[in-house]
Amino acid sequence: MDAAAHRRSRRARKLARALRIPVYDVQLVGYPQRMRDHDARQRALRDRERRRNLGL
Repeated sequence: MDAAAHRRSRRARKLARALRIPVYDVQLVGYPQRMRDHDARQRALRDRERRRNLGL
């Protein structure tokens, strides 16, 4: 992580604390399975719509 990215990360954490919302660092905690599942469903829907628009 470069210095600018580190500063942005610190600012994001500070804002999250002020707003009392959780922040999860995917590099530390991993990407949740439910998000991978959601992304896969959305990708399938986009692909289906794209094929429908192309008449395939």
